[in-house]
Order: sequence, then C-alpha cells, then structure tokens
Amino acid sequence: MHGIPFQASEYKIHEHFEVILHGSPFSDMWKMGYPMNFTVFLHRRKRRSKGRTGIVRIPDENIANLLILHSYHLPPICGARIKLARSKNEVDPRDIETLRKSPYRDPEILREQNALMELLADREPLTKLQFGWLDRDQVFSPEWTRSYGVSMSASVTLDGGRRDLRIEEDFDSYDFDDYDFDGSYVMYKSRRVVIRFGNVGTLSYSRNGDPDCSLLFTLLAPPVFEEPIPYLAAFALEWDEPKDRRTRHSSLCDDGLHARLVPYTSYAILLTVANKNSRQNILDMCSAVHLPKPTRFPAAPEARGHFAAKTLAEAEQFIAALPWPIAFQVLSLLRNVKLSAKELLHLRDEIEIMVLQYHSMPKRAADIIVQFGLELDELEWLYPSHNSSHQILESLRQCFRIACGTPSSSFRLREPLGDLFTCYHVAVTPTSEIPEGPYPDRASFSLYHLL
Repeated sequence: MHGIPFQASEYKIHEHFEVILHGSPFSDMWKMGYPMNFTVFLHRRKRRSKGRTGIVRIPDENIANLLILHSYHLPPICGARIKLARSKNEVDPRDIETLRKSPYRDPEILREQNALMELLADREPLTKLQFGWLDRDQVFSPEWTRSYGVSMSASVTLDGGRRDLRIEEDFDSYDFDDYDFDGSYVMYKSRRVVIRFGNVGTLSYSRNGDPDCSLLFTLLAPPVFEEPIPYLAAFALEWDEPKDRRTRHSSLCDDGLHARLVPYTSYAILLTVANKNSRQNILDMCSAVHLPKPTRFPAAPEARGHFAAKTLAEAEQFIAALPWPIAFQVLSLLRNVKLSAKELLHLRDEIEIMVLQYHSMPKRAADIIVQFGLELDELEWLYPSHNSSHQILESLRQCFRIACGTPSSSFRLREPLGDLFTCYHVAVTPTSEIPEGPYPDRASFSLYHLL
C-alpha cells in the first residue's frame, strides 16, 4: 500500500478494507462459509514523504490480484486513494494458512486487544520471590525465599493472549561445554513461573505501614515451571544437529529445597517489588485482565516454619511408614493444603492409634482420613483469627476424633467424590513394545495395582 494519508490510522484502514473485501465481488470469491480474515500493517512514518506505506495481507491470491486490478476504482479514504501493488517480499505459507483458518476480528475488538497488549507490555522488576503456606488466620508464612541482585534478576509480565502471569528469572551461568572459542563465555539463561489467570484464587497487597511492597497470590492449583531453550539454539549452524523447535520445557528452580517444597507450598506466592509505583502497575495490569479484586493483607507475613526442612523430612518419614491406602490419603491432605507438615506431626499419635485399631482394615482407616479432610472443609471454627496456634491444634485433634467416630455404614452409603479415588500399591514395569512416532527417547510401561 502506498500514498496512505497520515491522518488515517491502522484501524481506519482496516475498516476501509472491511467494507471492500466483505462486499461483492470479493465476497463472492470467498466461499469458506465465514467472513474473510485479513491483516493490515503500517510502516513507520518517514520524513518528507507524500504518504505512509503499509501491507495488507489477504489469504487468497486470486482475491488479492482482483483487488490490485480494481485499486483505481476503490473508494477513497480521508480524501485520498490508496495505491496497491504486489509485495516484493515472499510470504511464509504457514502465515497464510493461519490467516485462512483464523476467524475475522472486528476492528474495534482488535483495537481493544492492541490497547490491552500495550498496557501489559511493561515488565516490573522483583526484589524477592517467596513460596509459602497461607495459615488459618490468613497470615502468609514464607517457606522458600529467593532474593534478586546483580547476578540474578526477575520480573513480572502478563500475557493477554495466553492469559497467564509470568515470573521470569534471568541469571548468568558459566557453561564451558557449548562453546569452543576460549572456553570462557557467559551464557544467559532464564526460568519462569507461569500462573494462568483462571488459576488465581485471591490477590492481596501490602499495607502502607509494611516495610516491603508486596503482592500475595493464592492459587487454586500449583503453577507451571518452564525453562526456555538455550540461547544459541536459535543460531545453530547448518552442520550442527537440527535445532529443537520447542520454545520451552518443564523445569524447576535449581534449589533442591525448592523442588521438595513445591508440591506443598505452591498455592501461595508472595512477590516483593522495589516501590509502590511498581506494585500499583502490577495491580493495574491485573485489573485490566479481570483478575480477582485485590484486598489488603490482614497481617504482615510471618515465618512460622510449617514446612521447615527437618519438619518436612520427619513428616515424609512418617507417611512412608504407613500402609499404602492410608499413606496416600494422608499425603493428599498435604498436597491439597488441608494440613501443613507441622500440623500433621501434631496429629501423628492420633493417626498411629487409629492405624493400629484398624490394622486389619486399611480401607476403613483410609476412609477415616478422607472423612477427616471433609470435616476440615466444613468446620469454620478452625479458622478464627483470634484463636492461638495451640487452640487450633486442639481443634484439629477434636476434628480427627469426630472423623474416627463416623459409623462404618456412612462410608458404604456415601458416593465417592469426583476428585478422590482409592489408591493401591502401583508397580511400574517396562514392556517389550517399541514406542512409535517422533519420540525415540520415550519408553512404554505397564501399570499393575496390587489389591
């Protein structure tokens, strides 16, 4: 496109071609059953030029040729007629196929999406990232902390297209295997924590009197940890092995403690930023994508050690000694954030007595643990803010005794919940089948359950 008036915006031109391409004779040639999609892109404005230039991409070559042929008879825009000619640059067939299959977007909707993308383009740096446990009095207890400085940085971004919030960590790592120059090159790496918008349960921000400017996210499910492909993969030489087309793969932080705590402490994440302006920018972006309405912290974060290394090791050792049906249900209490490791250890004596009582009926003992989890969800008196930790622990013991007193007939009559199932000892053995497809590094296994 040539000779575009300077006062004509990209959206104005889009509306101009919408009337033309969705009318006769162009609409008669497009027989796909839905309006033809196209894109408009304007180049940067040049000085001393008679008009702007741009590109309009159409998914059908015959329609494009007809449009060029009728360009002198098309209606003007802002008092000028746009000149059309075939582009000298080749077009990727995959882009054309995507344009052909993608639904047409109204210019006003496109304008709103672009405005949202501009609003979400900011990257707010972090000073600290913490995973933790949201206690029953709604106090955040950090269990894993990483601070950022010169060698490692982190930032928060929101993606409106993928509809996720990303915490991207960037750090420098020395790797001598990938380079054959002098063996001393600093490789730039990054990892990210991805949180889907629909996974955010609540959003809170620190009060004015708190020493740090923080944002607390509570999640309905743990986030996804990703690691992009190495930086040099995009510049692989022709004689090298074919580069991996994947742009990311699953990953965890390189901290061993973090890998152990992730299954239990990924439902509450605290982000600390440098100042109130950064915090407000993140809140504005969260509001633009319609995340839950933010509220203030009821209390400042306080380290309570629910999943301290020694406590977690002792809890895992206790679970490993239980029969399989019971151990699985006890572990689900930790994974579903119904109990912390510290609270589980306070109930250890009660659970051991119950296991000894039903040593010949492990299924009945597992049902009691399930009932205990249901009692935790229903009883609101476990969560009063004025109760002390000692009173809450006593309430947990009382709640467990109530579950133990449930008649066995209620277990038989109760319908199983959709997210609970009975687990037995599972044995995984390799098979003789050779996997097919483009994944030769994967293997097949057979699963057996022991009744």
